[in-house]
Amino acid sequence: MKRILAAVLISFVFLFIYMAVMTYLYIHNSQNGRWVTNFAYPIALPKVVYYSFFQPTAEEFQIESSKAKFLSAIFFITNVLLYSLPIYGLLTLFSKRQKSKLPSTEPPYPPTFDD
Repeated sequence: MKRILAAVLISFVFLFIYMAVMTYLYIHNSQNGRWVTNFAYPIALPKVVYYSFFQPTAEEFQIESSKAKFLSAIFFITNVLLYSLPIYGLLTLFSKRQKSKLPSTEPPYPPTFDD
């Protein structure tokens, strides 16, 4: 359970930092939109999959739309869950590796009481 929570928390922090960096780059390099778009693909994967099955309408591109806000929240949650899977795998790998490196210690022998 700790590994699952750690994986979700790490992926949340990773996505938050990634989105902050992408926002900064977009603001300062808005004239080169193709470069910014190419680096936005890792967090746009759920959106691309969704829009390939359900064609977008004009309502979904309005920021004030409740559907647009709901879809944005769903896309973020999907990204967090999607990126927590590899992190969970890495945490599992590291924990198994640590367990195998620990020396196996047997319990001490009980004391003998000689008269």
